[in-house]
Amino acid sequence: LYEFDRSWVITGAEGRPTRQVTSLYLKDNSIEVHNWKLAEKYRQMEREEVLYEHFMMDDARHVVIAFGTAARVAKTAIQWARRNGIKAGLFRPITLFPFPSEQVREVVASSETVTVMEMNTGQMIDDVKRSSEEHDKIDFYGRPCQLLTPEEIYEVLEKKSKGRAIDEPARTGSEKGL
Repeated sequence: LYEFDRSWVITGAEGRPTRQVTSLYLKDNSIEVHNWKLAEKYRQMEREEVLYEHFMMDDARHVVIAFGTAARVAKTAIQWARRNGIKAGLFRPITLFPFPSEQVREVVASSETVTVMEMNTGQMIDDVKRSSEEHDKIDFYGRPCQLLTPEEIYEVLEKKSKGRAIDEPARTGSEKGL
């Protein structure tokens, strides 16, 4: 059996003071004070702890915004695009909370097109759109639970560079029947 500190465990209160695991403060105005502390903590995190990566962004006109595995795959496609004369780049948020809104706003403003690439149905697209008022520049390309390939990301970048609309990803498996 493993031994560990059980002082935080909520069990019966027999023979000891009661314990609570909560962030809810109901006495006086303590909840308001607590919430203002949390708000300031979040503002500090926005100032000091937002992390992101620019990849080939110096002169990028067609930008992919992606995180995680999708971002890694996008790097390959962006290198292919660059070799073929497409000025593509990647903005990769490293911290998603707090979201790098100011940096995304700058990326969208300096780009012709922006495609949010995700391996889901769109967890980050709303954050990107909230960060910029230039929604007409921003498209979404996502595949839930499927790996995006460098080939399909390159194809999206090629279409965007020619001013063409992008298609939805091909659906595979059982979701076709939904």
